Amino acid sequence: MGGCLINAISCAAYYALEAEGITSVGVLDIDAHHGNGIANTIEGEERIRYVSLHELNAGMSMGGGPRPEYDPRSPEESDIGPRGNIRNIVLKKGEGWGTYERKLVEGLVFLEDSDLLIVAAGFDAVKEDNTSGLSLQPKDYKSIGRIISRKMKDKPVVLGLEGGYTHEKGSSEEMGGVLGACVAEFVKGLKD
Repeated sequence: MGGCLINAISCAAYYALEAEGITSVGVLDIDAHHGNGIANTIEGEERIRYVSLHELNAGMSMGGGPRPEYDPRSPEESDIGPRGNIRNIVLKKGEGWGTYERKLVEGLVFLEDSDLLIVAAGFDAVKEDNTSGLSLQPKDYKSIGRIISRKMKDKPVVLGLEGGYTHEKGSSEEMGGVLGACVAEFVKGLKD
């Protein structure tokens, strides 16, 4: 649907399966939008598990209308893919950290047996980003990083930038405004 020309996250997941000692890959998509492209490209590979935490709303397509009929992967929680390796975890407009934290942990349970975790790191669930209606704060991304780090223990975690579209200045102008603050907090959380 035009969100990316080459799906770097899926390419990385398939590439990782070629590495010695990697028999399974987990992909955690924390972008506020459903990762239908990732879901579509990994749906047939049982060694890759995918979790998308995303806002479900009426405008799920890039054009703002309903999901096109030709899109094989639905953003609904009922769509687990033909091999059962997909989990869509739906968030509602206005939801913030309390709900997000619970659902993040739920998603990581599905991925915790993976040898490697790839995070499709989107920062558009922050309240200031007008491409979603979610209400995370920059500090919540530190908690997301910390939870990922603790849940995956000593397993490798790889990051790929997905989204984050606000360039508004916030309390952290020296780090690139709100978007920069989210990224910085996320990395701090991963290191904790």
